[in-house]
Amino acid sequence: LLYAVCFSCVVALFDAELDPLVHGGRRAVARGEAAPAALNAALAFALTARPGGDFTLRLPSPHRPALVVRAGRESARFDPLSSAASPMAGEGPNGVLTRFHGELLLPAAVGRPLVAALGVAMLTLVITGVVLHRKWLAELFTVRLYRSRRLRWADLHRSAGLWGLPFHAMIAFTGAALGFSSYALVAAVLTSTGGDQAAAMTAMGMNPPKTTPSTSADAPPALPLAELLARAAAGLPDFTPETIEVSGYGAPDGAAEAFGHLPGRLVYYPSVTVSTATGAGMRGTDWCRESWGRRLYALATPLHYASYGGFWLKALYAVLGTGGCFMAISGLRLLRLRPGGEAGGLARFGVGVVWGLPAATAALF
Repeated sequence: LLYAVCFSCVVALFDAELDPLVHGGRRAVARGEAAPAALNAALAFALTARPGGDFTLRLPSPHRPALVVRAGRESARFDPLSSAASPMAGEGPNGVLTRFHGELLLPAAVGRPLVAALGVAMLTLVITGVVLHRKWLAELFTVRLYRSRRLRWADLHRSAGLWGLPFHAMIAFTGAALGFSSYALVAAVLTSTGGDQAAAMTAMGMNPPKTTPSTSADAPPALPLAELLARAAAGLPDFTPETIEVSGYGAPDGAAEAFGHLPGRLVYYPSVTVSTATGAGMRGTDWCRESWGRRLYALATPLHYASYGGFWLKALYAVLGTGGCFMAISGLRLLRLRPGGEAGGLARFGVGVVWGLPAATAALF
């Protein structure tokens, strides 16, 4: 299982970069660039699909140059410059492997905690490895290639583990944190607010649910999406919106929360919330200005997926992640080289996974 998660992680790192190869070539579209006509077309679709005005808009990027709107179970895709509609792209093999990495293709409520538990197991292996191996400098460079097969594989296993130790510890910890944090946060906040759902959502920086529909004959008309995006972009210095979640568009208490990108920041999505009726800022979240606990929580996703850097940082992650795959392979190999290990069912199953997963991935693409 650890091997499967590590292998799929190497491919999932390049989800965005692989998307143009799967669904068509890249286009010269700037991050978050969309013409007002395309935004109006997306808005018209969303209001038709869900008259209540609740929808999500994903703005284009160089790797995914389409404007995508989701309203309830309905989705549509538009050209961000010409506003022409195009068919929704199906899930590509990169998307399948990304889900496999995060959830093992199981329902999220089962798969995410299971992968998080594997992160805890990997972190335990890292800690016990540190305790067991005292002669670090010697073992970093000790690979006795001309001794017995078991000794050779044991040296390779130790050396690879020590070279990748900081990376493996970081990946294991952030993976476990991402898998368990949502459940822990919800439980902690609901406990601290006495079970008040609206207060809990406010404490977590979310828009509380509306208990009654907001209607008023004197309510001002909602601002165009282009204007809302411009107001959100002005809410934080150098902020570029990438996704906008709209709740109650057309209602006097409607809100649009834009998540996006701040250059040079090792943090999760910052966000700005504005009123859909007036464009006034309601809330802004710059994780770099939050408490230390929230700052550390915001580091987990970028650190785990290398989203804070470019292609070459992801390539470095891929090399180190391949080292994690090798740790699992060499560990299985050491099990097979024990007396009676060659004939073990677990050993044969391990060999099947080690060779089968890359072959299945190639077939999927």
